[in-house]
Amino acid sequence: MVAYLKRTFDMTIITLSDDQARILAGSPSPVIVMDPQGRPVGQIAPVRSTSRSEEEEIAEAKRRMADDNGQGRELRDIIQDLRRIAPP
Repeated sequence: MVAYLKRTFDMTIITLSDDQARILAGSPSPVIVMDPQGRPVGQIAPVRSTSRSEEEEIAEAKRRMADDNGQGRELRDIIQDLRRIAPP
């Protein structure tokens, strides 16, 4: 595995191999990046291109809100759930 580094402005660019790029592009969620010893050093979220129009995006957002009966959840409830999953 070879990664090429290039520094521009305040951003470091790492060029993936063809195989790595294919794995990242095919992933439905962020990919954990590990060093040679197997320690996680970061994660990369795949770039998603979308062919949906703005109207379709709005319709999807409205559909999701309707599924929730427009109620949503209180922030304190969300924080409690997160703390149960991963205590501080």
